[in-house]
Amino acid sequence: AWVDLILTANHSDNKIFFNGTLMTIERGQILTSVRKLSERWRWSKDRTHRFLKVLAQDGMIVKDSDNERTLITLVNYGIYQLETAD
Repeated sequence: AWVDLILTANHSDNKIFFNGTLMTIERGQILTSVRKLSERWRWSKDRTHRFLKVLAQDGMIVKDSDNERTLITLVNYGIYQLETAD
């Protein structure tokens, strides 16, 4: 699941419409829901919540949730990406 989050995160800033609002999803962020992650990983919602809570407590992610969406920010996202020099 951790590798899936890394691979799913935005590689660059993007603007999207969500519920009629223009949002900027930054590099290293994922706009999703716990339900969608649970389905993707074939886990229960409780297991998914616990996993995300552990990652947040360990400082690996910052999670911002409401009833409509979950915004996950991967802390130190650049470490997990192969950066090339120009």
